[in-house]
Amino acid sequence: MRYLIGLGLVLIIFLGLLYWSINNPGMTLVSWNENPTYIMQGRTAAFILYLVLGFFTLHFALNAFYRLLHLRQIIKDRYAARTFARGLLKLTEGNWNRAEKLLLYQADETEMPVLSYIAAARAAHMQEAYDRRDEWLRRALLHNQGSRLAVGVSQADMQITANQLEQAHATLRSLQPLAPKHPYVLRLLARVLYQQENWDELVDLLPELITQKILKAEDMQKIEVAALTGLFEQQLKQGGIIKLKAMWQRLPTAVTTQPEAVYIYTKILLKIEDYETSAQMIETTLNQTWHDGLAELYGRTPQRDIEQALANAKQWQTHQANNPVLLLMLARLYRQQQNWLLAKHYYESSVNQAPNAEAYLELAELLEYLGETENAQHSYQVGLRYSIYRKGERLILKPISNT
Repeated sequence: MRYLIGLGLVLIIFLGLLYWSINNPGMTLVSWNENPTYIMQGRTAAFILYLVLGFFTLHFALNAFYRLLHLRQIIKDRYAARTFARGLLKLTEGNWNRAEKLLLYQADETEMPVLSYIAAARAAHMQEAYDRRDEWLRRALLHNQGSRLAVGVSQADMQITANQLEQAHATLRSLQPLAPKHPYVLRLLARVLYQQENWDELVDLLPELITQKILKAEDMQKIEVAALTGLFEQQLKQGGIIKLKAMWQRLPTAVTTQPEAVYIYTKILLKIEDYETSAQMIETTLNQTWHDGLAELYGRTPQRDIEQALANAKQWQTHQANNPVLLLMLARLYRQQQNWLLAKHYYESSVNQAPNAEAYLELAELLEYLGETENAQHSYQVGLRYSIYRKGERLILKPISNT
């Protein structure tokens, strides 16, 4: 492309000079010494034409001479390139053995030996020849130290698929000083730590994963839940509630402000019956961001001040009017308050918005307590059918006569 641009510029200059000389006719005299023994003279336009033609003739002659001198190397390079292309084709086809041989043949003669060796390493890996794989990667690195990141990422990726988690972990850690925020390195590292159940390191990695949005939302949630649950339970076993709370305080803000992280933490607090801390954390989070899981936990939390809890729920209801999770929360809070009629009303509203097997059971038990045997049996039946067929149906309770 650059050659064509240069040729175009020369042609434009030539045409410009030719146009100028035609419009300004004259004679050109060339002498080789002071005494005019060797003299060339002629029209300026013809002289310019001969000069340009002579330049191009010399240029093409020198270029042809250069190619003739390097003909053997040019043929060798082209053959190496074709062999490399055939090797890649065999690699794509799944002919690993043939691909490895073609990719290694004259690998040092290709324009990018690093790519040849990395591709050959992939072919060896697919044959489970891990020693050969590592050797080809080592040679790739010898050719170009600047390719350390590319070689390392390829090696870690192959080590993970071979379930060589310790080796992959070491490889990825060695790459971090080179590219501490490289998205693919972080993604592979998160995958390795998750499979190793290395919750400490995975939790340390969470802020960067969250900030860069490296993983899909569902994958990020899966990793976050596993890492935090594993770490919290480990801390709880090792040092009890004090160590658990200290761990939470040490976590980065990017993690502790995530509603999902608060949900995991408060779920463990409920398990160890730290109801007050759990309720406070849920209230703080729900006042800022709605989260169905936290709302569900709030309804289960024994409240020290049930009136305040109900006031909080009513405030949230202004933004979540028909949310079945919030309706179920209200039902459970009114049940704690022993306001049976309102609890019954909200249970019924919740299951008719979104069927819930546990809510059907709780409503049926409440109806039994209230002496509404027929309604209780109906709630049991609807709940059982939903549990089996996962198909909701409208729950219609018979009115209770006051007479």
